[in-house]
Amino acid sequence: MNQSPLEMYMFPCLSDNYGFLIHDIDNKLTATIDTPEVSAIEQALDFKGWNLTHIINTHHHYDHAGGNLELKNKTNCQIIGPEMDQERIPGIDKKIGHEEVFYFGIHKVICYHTPGHTTGHVVYYFQDQKIAFVGDTLFAMGCGRLFEGTPEQMWNSLNIISKNASTVGSYDLGLYKTTDGSNEVLRNLENHKYEILFLLGQDSLKFRKLNEFIIYQGSHGDKGAEMADIILPGAAYTEQNGYY
Repeated sequence: MNQSPLEMYMFPCLSDNYGFLIHDIDNKLTATIDTPEVSAIEQALDFKGWNLTHIINTHHHYDHAGGNLELKNKTNCQIIGPEMDQERIPGIDKKIGHEEVFYFGIHKVICYHTPGHTTGHVVYYFQDQKIAFVGDTLFAMGCGRLFEGTPEQMWNSLNIISKNASTVGSYDLGLYKTTDGSNEVLRNLENHKYEILFLLGQDSLKFRKLNEFIIYQGSHGDKGAEMADIILPGAAYTEQNGYY
């Protein structure tokens, strides 16, 4: 049976972020990946002429799940989220575990548990589209801060993503670089890329204050340096701007 490809729509939300809608044309299904801002999601739905049927959550943080209940009350949509974090996902209906498969219409989706940013964080891989929604595990210029997980957990989670990097296009709520070339923070990050890479693994006080993942990353020697060419820490330092 031939199936139409999923249609995806990216839209700005909050003050510095982006949201994603995915639409199954054949089955008239529409999901928002996380719920960062209800009004922005509703405007995007109106613009596309789509009706919300699903919310797919990557983790529990308010800027990813804070709009769940309001949207569910308005649309009666189904909320899909990580089984390992079900108690912190508002309104969750369908709980998905690590490497569990579910279907969005007839589109196969594989869930991967990627702890680090939070202990219950997950990534969703839409297999036939070769696209992954990575939430706050991976950013265009870094990884998510380790609010709950350990450096080792984040390292392993990033390797889950990188294992399929040659065939998967990653979508996440923090791809500022690809859509906002005027973002000052990202320009500063890029300007200091080689300074950060040079200090990987060194006993530098100011870099140990950033994100402990940078030390774990550097401790892996050549493997860490190779990974760092792609994944920078979730924060950087400049004398002018301090930590961000």
